[in-house]
Amino acid sequence: MKKTPCFSGDSGNDPPALTSGLQAVLVRNARDEVRQEAVASLGKQGLADRLYLAGGNFHGMNGNYAADGCVAAQAAARYVETKKAGK
Repeated sequence: MKKTPCFSGDSGNDPPALTSGLQAVLVRNARDEVRQEAVASLGKQGLADRLYLAGGNFHGMNGNYAADGCVAAQAAARYVETKKAGK
């Protein structure tokens, strides 16, 4: 699997990066308005699969930190790649 940048955010200054098309993670404790803006923007761009909404309970992590989210997002991206490849 190729290495790709992963941005993780939760606050009002993060939407430009969260909605840029990079693989991104919105951590579990993100503000609701940031979550709504990111989901709506990426949906309009057809890039909803680039955003992982951290919810916790992934390998014992709570989803509130960048590392938690990026680990989970990378696992999700590997899963999607595997499904696309028909494996």
